[in-house]
Amino acid sequence: MPSHQRSFWSKARRTTSVLAIAAVLGGWALDRALAACSDNTPDSGDTVLCSPAGGPDTTGVNAPAASNVTVEVSGPGGGIQTGSAQAIYLGDSATIRTDNDAPVESGYYAVQVGDDANITAGNILSSGKGVNALRAGDRLTLLLQEGGSIVASGSGGTGIFAGDDADLTISGAVRTTGIRDPDEIGIIGATIFTRDRARIVVTETGSVEGSGSGAPGITAWRDSSIRVDGSVVTRGDSDVGEEFASYSNAIEVSQGSTVVIGESGVVQAFGAQANAVALQGNVDSYSSSLLGRMMVAGRVEAFGDMGAGIFVSAAQSFFGPPPGVDHPQAFIDVGEGGVVSSERFIGIYEEPTSLRRLPVDTTVRLAGTVSGSASDGIAVFLGAGDDQLILLPTYSLIGVSIGSELDTEGNVTNGPDEIDRFVLDGAAGTEGRFAFNQDEEQILGFEEFRKTGAGRWILDGNSSDFTASGEVTAGELVVDADIAGLDIYVAPDAVLSGTGRVGSLYADEDGIVAPGDNGRGTLRVAGDVDVSQGSILVIGLDGDGTPARLDAEGIAWIEDGVLEVSVSPQGLSQVPSGVFLSAGGGVDGRFGSVWDDIPDLDVVPIHTPNDVSLGITKGAANGTFSNKDVYPETLSALLETDLSFIRSLRSHGRQDLAGATAAAVAPLAFAKEAGASGSGAEVGSANLANAPRAWIDGMASGIEVDASDDSNGFDARTRGLVAGLDIASAVGGGVLVLGIAGGYTHVDVDVGASGADVDIGRIGLYAGWEGGPWGLTGALAYGRAGIDTSRAFDISGWAATSDTSADLFSGSLAASYNLAPGLGLGPQTVLAPQATLDLASIHRDGFDESGAGILGLSGDDESASRGLAGIGVLLRTRFETGAGWSASPEASIAYQRGFGDRSVESQLAIALAGASFNETAAATARDRLAVGAGVSFKSGGALLATVRYDGAFGSGLNSQTGSVGLMYRF
Repeated sequence: MPSHQRSFWSKARRTTSVLAIAAVLGGWALDRALAACSDNTPDSGDTVLCSPAGGPDTTGVNAPAASNVTVEVSGPGGGIQTGSAQAIYLGDSATIRTDNDAPVESGYYAVQVGDDANITAGNILSSGKGVNALRAGDRLTLLLQEGGSIVASGSGGTGIFAGDDADLTISGAVRTTGIRDPDEIGIIGATIFTRDRARIVVTETGSVEGSGSGAPGITAWRDSSIRVDGSVVTRGDSDVGEEFASYSNAIEVSQGSTVVIGESGVVQAFGAQANAVALQGNVDSYSSSLLGRMMVAGRVEAFGDMGAGIFVSAAQSFFGPPPGVDHPQAFIDVGEGGVVSSERFIGIYEEPTSLRRLPVDTTVRLAGTVSGSASDGIAVFLGAGDDQLILLPTYSLIGVSIGSELDTEGNVTNGPDEIDRFVLDGAAGTEGRFAFNQDEEQILGFEEFRKTGAGRWILDGNSSDFTASGEVTAGELVVDADIAGLDIYVAPDAVLSGTGRVGSLYADEDGIVAPGDNGRGTLRVAGDVDVSQGSILVIGLDGDGTPARLDAEGIAWIEDGVLEVSVSPQGLSQVPSGVFLSAGGGVDGRFGSVWDDIPDLDVVPIHTPNDVSLGITKGAANGTFSNKDVYPETLSALLETDLSFIRSLRSHGRQDLAGATAAAVAPLAFAKEAGASGSGAEVGSANLANAPRAWIDGMASGIEVDASDDSNGFDARTRGLVAGLDIASAVGGGVLVLGIAGGYTHVDVDVGASGADVDIGRIGLYAGWEGGPWGLTGALAYGRAGIDTSRAFDISGWAATSDTSADLFSGSLAASYNLAPGLGLGPQTVLAPQATLDLASIHRDGFDESGAGILGLSGDDESASRGLAGIGVLLRTRFETGAGWSASPEASIAYQRGFGDRSVESQLAIALAGASFNETAAATARDRLAVGAGVSFKSGGALLATVRYDGAFGSGLNSQTGSVGLMYRF
């Protein structure tokens, strides 16, 4: 780059001083009678109005010693046009407002003011050689209005020249249009020039354009702030071979400055050696270690032979760097959607060090695009210093990135204390990819590699020359690339995975190494592997039980690390086995703990001198187990539903006796009281007694057993339909009822997240005898059940299913004694203590689960039995209605004592792993309170309708049944 960019200002100052004196003297000689302004030589505090009356003012307003002067120039048709004299020349604290249609024009300085000026500008135009369209002292506040312009058309002219602390808002156009005069090399202008601490905003409607060689678009000294939402463009010769090659940077700033290019902003430099943006440091102006900061959301583009998109340079004197600033810092952030490019040179370029150039610690954060001259050119050159190139997932990097300087042969050279870092960053939920290219290295001269941020990055391709010390500090790094020169350190809570190859590997405490891709494949290590204490080696299992693998060519050091085995969501079809860690140099040490998410089983590492493989055993007592109690709980639920069914069936013998007593026994015993002849009554009674009756019941029940410490308990919902046929006969001085029944029952059993659907076909016999105060009832039943079971796992998406059959046997017996006759309660009332005995037994066939691979359970044939012995009292009566109807309400209460298999056990096994399990259902209540209530409605002698409720309650037990029925005598 040329070294004469800084030297022209002192020459320009001397030239313009002479011209200023001549212009002032010439201005005083003008004829003031032609003036259109109200005062051409105002005093301090005056206000000058320049109206359009009489056309443009040709004298100007000249009062360089006056302060606090206000000048208002209005149009249309007005303005100030002074030829070679200054149009407006005022002292400090001037206020100037010009309309867009009232231009201020001069062949010399169009507007010149002292400090603290406030200017709202329309159009300000100068055409003199090497002069400024607008020149101000310190603390200038300028608003260039939309549609307005400030133009310097003379050779080497400057559009705006301001001192320290300028505040410029550009909503119009600022242009320099003069062509550089080869004979006056010392006269070089700038479109906008400010000294220290300037604030410059180019709005969306604003533009800054410089034409000619050597004229920057915006030059701002130290600690300045520039924002571009419009455009800044410099034009000049784009070929280095031209005699006066252009080095007109579009924007150049000094130490401590910030440049922001908004989304709509465009910065372009067309000169041969012109940079779009230059962050520069001067020998005598270092006030801090910050060289410059830049943020790009729009476009920054250079088009010359040696023009960079962003140029970074820090000068020093022959005596060395300024005290405390041996490494200035530059920060460049290219946001998503931002573009930095160079058509013929380098996208981002840090000038190499020399006797006059300091190394700069440059950080480039890239979420947008940076490109060099071509895909095989240089996109980023960071040179000497401790540099960082940070990529985010949305980046686009076209060309090579170099973190260090190059020697004369193009080889990377690193200083003794230089540390250059290549970083992959991204927030949680993001994923980026960086592809190494073996033929054309994209990353050169970086001594360190970092993966930061909570996001995920994938490295693929291969690179035999990339050598760096690497660190995964957060998130996940997937290495699918062959980069044997990259040594990796995995920090706490960070993850390294993939199927590529790295140099060496060290996992710190809580650092995670997960070889493979979703449990498949091998991660290779060219050197040693160190699984330190508390670090975690995660081994995924494929569906066939094959583990992912970590292969080291060196030694594998296992310093009480944690082995974690993770099952794929599809489950396992085979027992996990095979080598998951191998080391050519041997395996040293043991895992401190082993964790897996395989329920019911435990993974165990099996060590040999060079390998560690997987074994399997039954889970330890404190391990993770799947829910298996659905099997014993289902058996327990079916026993309860069978006991409920047999009691209901047995009650039909008692209910039928109620009808038979009135229709058969009463006529036989009290025929004469009924007013009929004995023979006629007996014949009629015999016919009634032997008449068959049919009935049908619909029932629904809910039975709940609370969970215990070891089981979930169950919630069973039953729906069924039962029909029967019976006949009543006089036997042994009483009435005997014999009946047969059959039906269907569906049971839904919920056990935690698991459950079973059961369909039962039933057949049964029932009988009852009543003679005098005594009554006996009984029933026997058989059911054949089809059981479909679904067993849920804690692992999302897993479920095991099975189907099997079961045989159910049940019996019930009740004896009662009617106290009502002895108490004088009449023949329509029954008050009878009764004793009951109910028995149920189930025999379930064996089964094998499907859908869970090796975790599927098998069960052999199993049987269980349960009984209830009870004692209670029954109260029933009958009411006659005048319409031929009768109603028979009844109620009962009893105490029941459970016995037998109150807590059902099931023997289960995982056959492939040789593991057996004994599962026990929650125990049902030993002591129960049983209550019942119902009413029968009879129409004449043929039709009987019943509604009934039965409940049983005990510790942890709640059983409730409702039924409706119809009975018809033929």
